[in-house]
Amino acid sequence: MEKLGKELEFYKKNKLLLLKKYRGKYVVIVGDDYFGGYDNQVEAVQAALRKKHQMGTFLVKKVVEVDEPAIFSRVAT
Repeated sequence: MEKLGKELEFYKKNKLLLLKKYRGKYVVIVGDDYFGGYDNQVEAVQAALRKKHQMGTFLVKKVVEVDEPAIFSRVAT
């Protein structure tokens, strides 16, 4: 399974519950657990780090009805 696959599955399975509680907010998902209600990604990441989670071990996800595809690009320096 891909990295953070467990967290993505948790989000999919619990999306309706998360929508009721956190629609439009950011949540942090770690394994089968979550916490959140943050206004932006930075706040969510900072909260996860304060709880001693390491980068790459948690998923920050905006809770929305329809997920928008993420587009990443790299700029050569």
